[in-house]
Amino acid sequence: SRGFPMATFYRDGEAPTAYNDHQRQTCTERPGAHGRPRRCARAPMGRRRLPTRARTPMPSTTRSTFFTYPTKFGPVTIAADGTAVTAVSFGEQTLPGDRQPTALTTEAANQIMAYLAGQRSAFTVPMRPEGSAFQQEVWKAAANIPYGHTTTARALAETLGHPGSFRSVGAALRACPTPLLVPTHRIVTATGKPTDDINAALLKLEQQPLTR
Repeated sequence: SRGFPMATFYRDGEAPTAYNDHQRQTCTERPGAHGRPRRCARAPMGRRRLPTRARTPMPSTTRSTFFTYPTKFGPVTIAADGTAVTAVSFGEQTLPGDRQPTALTTEAANQIMAYLAGQRSAFTVPMRPEGSAFQQEVWKAAANIPYGHTTTARALAETLGHPGSFRSVGAALRACPTPLLVPTHRIVTATGKPTDDINAALLKLEQQPLTR
């Protein structure tokens, strides 16, 4: 590690509760038959029924959510639709949906943190960036560029069988809603230079040996 530990966020399914699992139900003793106190019935340990209104509900897995996480490169906002990551944006952004962390956005954030710490070279979190058929084709090709390697939009266009469409390929890369997860930063200019400062920093990171 180079002095940047992986951040800790909400764990999967974690939510504050108003009920302690070890707490047992109590009741006020009232006179029962023959004047003797009435005893409370307690469920066996491990089979107690929890109060139905005690736990804070976790966000639905079907609605769109987004949340901003701190990273080595500044805040990163991640959006998901419940089954896949739909957007990654540098900076604190307001995206469609509810501002709330979920297990999916947190998993994506943890993988990004590991990548930025030099501990991961690829991402396994599911993602679903929205775009045209041509854009999807370009993003899929960009996703196949190996860690630590670069290419140009012209070379990528030739790989796709569209050698004259390198400008359209470049536009598709800039429009990708999930940069970093799709390594668009590995596309450099014709002279081999990164397209911006963030991409330059990411490429510099990938030139360092991975740590475990």
